[in-house]
Amino acid sequence: MHKISAIIFVLTLLIVGTASANFPENPSIRTFQLTYSLSDSLGIDDASKSFDYLLNPNSVYRPIAEAADSTTKFGVYGLKTIRSSDFQLIEDWNDDNPCYDKDSLFLYNTSEDTIVIRAIAPSASPCTDFYATVTTLPGDSLQTCTWSSLRYPPDWGYEGYWSYHWYYCKEKMGDDYDLFLCDEDAPVGIYKSDWYCANNPYFPFDIRGTNKWVQGHPSDVQGYSGMSSTVIVDSIKSLKSYYLPMIDSTFDTNGKEYIGNPVTYGLMSSDVFYIDMVEAGLSLLLGEQAFTRPLDPRSRKQTNNIEDMVDSCIALDNGSRCWLLVGLTTPDTTTLGLDRAYTEILTWYYTIGSKDHTVLGVYDGDNDYPYSKRTMRRQDINFVDIGDPDGERYVTKSGTDGVGQSYTIYQRNYTHIDGSDTTKYIVLHREKSGSNYSSSSGVTVNLVGGMGICGSCFEIIHADTSKTVLAQSQVNIKNCEGFLIRDKR
Repeated sequence: MHKISAIIFVLTLLIVGTASANFPENPSIRTFQLTYSLSDSLGIDDASKSFDYLLNPNSVYRPIAEAADSTTKFGVYGLKTIRSSDFQLIEDWNDDNPCYDKDSLFLYNTSEDTIVIRAIAPSASPCTDFYATVTTLPGDSLQTCTWSSLRYPPDWGYEGYWSYHWYYCKEKMGDDYDLFLCDEDAPVGIYKSDWYCANNPYFPFDIRGTNKWVQGHPSDVQGYSGMSSTVIVDSIKSLKSYYLPMIDSTFDTNGKEYIGNPVTYGLMSSDVFYIDMVEAGLSLLLGEQAFTRPLDPRSRKQTNNIEDMVDSCIALDNGSRCWLLVGLTTPDTTTLGLDRAYTEILTWYYTIGSKDHTVLGVYDGDNDYPYSKRTMRRQDINFVDIGDPDGERYVTKSGTDGVGQSYTIYQRNYTHIDGSDTTKYIVLHREKSGSNYSSSSGVTVNLVGGMGICGSCFEIIHADTSKTVLAQSQVNIKNCEGFLIRDKR
């Protein structure tokens, strides 16, 4: 059984210089965009001017983005699993830290038989499909096949691994990046039958479902001999509780931010929430397979509890942040129209978000940001400074619409103060319910309460920042729609 070493392991000894976190100031909202595979300079120039954070721009495009807007902050991408391309970095780490044994970073097959594990989330060779397998011979380091490469699950029970992981993050970030996005940061030991790819955690190894273990068992792996999956899970959680706060402390001291991507598994019932976020204070990326797009058949309140996660992140106020990656796909824009779909996302975010605790990104299935996609990814409305929320959202109206669909309309009010000038804003959001999104699903909301009328007192702000003055003080809000409204009184 793994036991936490009595050796005091202090990650902060690895500090490469101190700095205070300096996040960009964008009134009312923080935004980010994925820029993994950029294809043109105009795109990165525009993205830098439009977003607070760009995740994973390469060494060619990052200087262009920095020249476009010096306040933009940059994040770099990395993994918690180990690939063969990391072997040289492991050698470098071991040269700098000779007190550790690089071979002990890995897990080994300690049985007399081979271990055979099916591919995990395969996308390309050598992980050709879900039936592709990887064999680990007795005595060899454990291997799995994930996405499009072989992976070597690390041994979390070895304190040297956590020293290496910080070294890996530090080398990836260098002096040019402020954030580290750790992909494949799945939780351990949580299984729920309705999760997508529920049996596909990325590391330390697959213990949730027997369908991945074609031959062998986690108890055949060094350090876990004879242990049940439940005991293995508890052991790993204990190790996370011990080491992750050190990782967070080291990042904070260096003015950096660590963002874990738990893929589908960012649930409040998982250790990603109660260890990574609550105990360690790490930030989380919530969105991949999290059912956040406007017309997703699953509710944002169900399955992955995104809204509860955001509420908890705000309530914690411990330095961790929820990075919301909200899907926007062709079915959304075809059914709703681009302006309506985008504004629905934004108004939903405005009703639940916090500029100090949450960050918003919109994703259409492409990690690129070509200038040709500027309209799809636009964040023009973010430049309308609506100030700070007056309080939490509340239900302003609910019931059944004209086509028999139940509805709930949320409202949250904002105030912008500029010297002696004060401007009020109203955010309305009607969550999706049913499948009729036409004008026949519309419900009237009076903005002055009761049956009062105030002509030309309000104007709608659209996603491209254009405005429509309301002749009367009411709006008709359809299924899955939102409005950002300026109160001109």
